[in-house]
Amino acid sequence: TMSGEMVWEKTLDTTNDNPINDVEFTSNGDLMLAGTYFFSRVDTDGNIIWYERFEQWNDDYYFSSIAVDKDDNFYVETEKNLLSMIKIET
Repeated sequence: TMSGEMVWEKTLDTTNDNPINDVEFTSNGDLMLAGTYFFSRVDTDGNIIWYERFEQWNDDYYFSSIAVDKDDNFYVETEKNLLSMIKIET
């Protein structure tokens, strides 16, 4: 069996209609999260760097997966199978 120690735990605005659907890592180890109607960046200590929530009634922003490139640009797939590039300056 696997065993381990919890490093940190963080609660985001993830109601039943807004779960986390995908997680990817940036080049420095931060987590990029794609929720049903949000995306966020969390550092290795669990601190939220930024969080962006979209209106849940617009299916254009129903994020199902996320990918991060070597420059930390990220790409999301939406319910309508559109691939969008979103670059956030931090």
